[in-house]
Amino acid sequence: MTPEEAAAMRKQMEEEIRAQLEANMSAMADMQMSGEERTAIAQQQFNEEQLKLLEKEKEKDNTPHITNLNEDNALSGVIHHLIQPGENVVGRKDGETVPTICLSGLSIQKSHAIFVREGEVVVVKPGIVGAKTKVNGQTLNGDRTLMHKDRILFGSNHMYIYYDPVNKETAEGTPEQVDWELE
Repeated sequence: MTPEEAAAMRKQMEEEIRAQLEANMSAMADMQMSGEERTAIAQQQFNEEQLKLLEKEKEKDNTPHITNLNEDNALSGVIHHLIQPGENVVGRKDGETVPTICLSGLSIQKSHAIFVREGEVVVVKPGIVGAKTKVNGQTLNGDRTLMHKDRILFGSNHMYIYYDPVNKETAEGTPEQVDWELE
């Protein structure tokens, strides 16, 4: 190989390396921009979710709702179901109509119970005959008007507490701090 050929080959290799280096730098810049764009999109989605949660919290402050109770206090108050005006069906999702409040389990019926909200009054009634529901430890056999801090047991495992943000009058004997234990 002559010195001219070696110089030409070296020059060609340097050009190829420079071209590859520029391509790598361009790709890195694109990846960095994409990362920044992804971060911006993720931040926007996070902000939207936070706004939805805040709106739901505000709605919960003005709307009757039920909140779960659990033997483990750390798991209590995690699930909230707002009770909207009209009928709110509690049951399994595989029923003829999809219930407003979906629960699962062996003792939960397709149409287990129905909350009826008319104005500021909320009544709970059995969805079908034989659906195991208790309010404050008493079997639900017919319509029952709910009071603030009433405990509702659907089936054997789903315990909820009813909150009425407008009328905070409780039933006689309701403890100040309500938990899983029915005393």
